[in-house]
Amino acid sequence: MTDEAAVAYVIAKPGASPTDDGVRSFCRGKIACVKIPKSIPFVKDVPRTPDPHGDKVRRGKRRDQALEEP
Repeated sequence: MTDEAAVAYVIAKPGASPTDDGVRSFCRGKIACVKIPKSIPFVKDVPRTPDPHGDKVRRGKRRDQALEEP
């Protein structure tokens, strides 16, 4: 077994005030129980790379940033 857990980085719309419990409630019944995020940091933006089909999130860069955070 690994020490991995699902994390959801949430970018809130202006004026919205999402909560951890609200995000988890939204996920229930839509995704598998093991994929419901354990941690839900609210961020202003995530690292992206331009792509012809739209910007792609640089997951590796975000993961490295998360490992550096306390």
